Amino acid sequence: MKTTVVVFDFDKTLVLENSLGYLFQAVAGKNYWAAAIPAITQSIFCLKFGYKLRLRVKQALYKKYLKGVSENSIYQAGTIAATRLTVNNNVMDALKTANERGETVVIATASPRIYVTGILDELKVNRFKVIGTEIDLETGCILGEECSREVKWHTVTKELYNLEIGTITGYGNAPDDLFMLKQVDQGFLVKGLLVFQYGI
Repeated sequence: MKTTVVVFDFDKTLVLENSLGYLFQAVAGKNYWAAAIPAITQSIFCLKFGYKLRLRVKQALYKKYLKGVSENSIYQAGTIAATRLTVNNNVMDALKTANERGETVVIATASPRIYVTGILDELKVNRFKVIGTEIDLETGCILGEECSREVKWHTVTKELYNLEIGTITGYGNAPDDLFMLKQVDQGFLVKGLLVFQYGI
């Protein structure tokens, strides 16, 4: 029997905020952003803006603050962040409906997988799988590539390879999830509390 898969982005989709700042606050304190200044300066000097700048900043912060940190510490940072985040009820209701229908719910995020797993567990979000960015905690470096944009979609399809899939529905925000929303059978673009069918 073929299954219906529903893929949900996390930051600015299932929750209204970008949750990553709470991770760095938990492991490094409120002034964590200071470590990003050299990466920002270098990106501007090299004329790298937008996604490339954000990725370079995250890479610098991961390397500075997650090197040598345990998986449990990152997971616990997620459980704490869950109390500070604002759930997007419109999207979370769609997730609950998918579960009630017996559909396969996947959370796909650019944030570290273990961190978002902690948030989802604390919020008691039922799902089949969490797919996210993997961090080598010995070095603080991203393993492979960040789970965003094209990489996110390719990782999702790889992880679901063994499933007999009928259709795939996706929920995400612009611009980072637009590639995924173009690939699925039915895509929904999330802008704050509003949810629009993508491509219509």
